[in-house]
Amino acid sequence: MGLFRKEPEERKAEILQMAHKMFLERGFVKVSLQQIADELKITKGALFYHFKTKEEILVTLFRTGLTPLIKFFEKTQSSNDSAIQKLQNSIDYFFGTMIPLGTEQYSFMRNAWDILSSECENFEKMTINPFHEKIINQGIAENTIHLHTNDPKKYSIYLTRFFTMVWDNVIDVKPEEVRSDLMIPSIEQLLGIQKGTLK
Repeated sequence: MGLFRKEPEERKAEILQMAHKMFLERGFVKVSLQQIADELKITKGALFYHFKTKEEILVTLFRTGLTPLIKFFEKTQSSNDSAIQKLQNSIDYFFGTMIPLGTEQYSFMRNAWDILSSECENFEKMTINPFHEKIINQGIAENTIHLHTNDPKKYSIYLTRFFTMVWDNVIDVKPEEVRSDLMIPSIEQLLGIQKGTLK
């Protein structure tokens, strides 16, 4: 057992760090709360004080992992960049930061989408889609985005689905090929952007 009592937030962070490490090494399904407690040399009751289930730990890790993305959205949206530049920055961030994180630091989550599906759907609805809709509306105003129908909200959902489609299948494909051969041309066609504008 622990030699001294730790502050609740310190202990909680320690549990999350250990769980993250074990989920990566063994897979989410093969790790139990008891194993996490044993590795930390604490009682299962002490772990229960912070997390009642390992699913709760998973959701917390997922939400924590979204923090850098949320900060990117905020920084991008508040910038004076054009809509095309914001879209380009989003593509660069997705392939340069999110894809490596997804394949390295959060790969264990791919075996637990049944648990995280509602979290993902809510994040897309409340955060990603509105972010994309603002870029689309800005592009329309700047005359660089030309939609087939006057429904930016619908197109923002389509745009989000392009990103999630790649994210869901990134382990099975080469990201650089998907970027150049599929994602860029598809986004340009979807949003009526001049071909060759995005890289």
